[in-house]
Amino acid sequence: MCKDQGHFSDSQLVQIKLGKKHGLTTDEIDVFARPHFDEEQMERIRWGIEQGYPIEQIKLYANPSFDADQMKIILWAIESKFSITEITSIANTDLEADEMFEIYEDISKKR
Repeated sequence: MCKDQGHFSDSQLVQIKLGKKHGLTTDEIDVFARPHFDEEQMERIRWGIEQGYPIEQIKLYANPSFDADQMKIILWAIESKFSITEITSIANTDLEADEMFEIYEDISKKR
């Protein structure tokens, strides 16, 4: 796990402890146990890992440039079994959450 435990807030530490409690491996916890993620971002990443989504897909949104709302939209795309191409069209750091949601809705309507 990330060696910077002294740099985590109490709420971030809660997310790390929940990951351990829910049986995540050290490698899985390392994906979200980063001080540059806030607790909501950590929760979104942890939740995706706990759902068993492929780590390659998790890493598409495990980016501190995405806020928790943006991460949620990318998670919806993963949950909806969008292709990697469709997910990456949404997981664009140049887009705001409302723009990401519009793309998500457009893709959903075409399915």
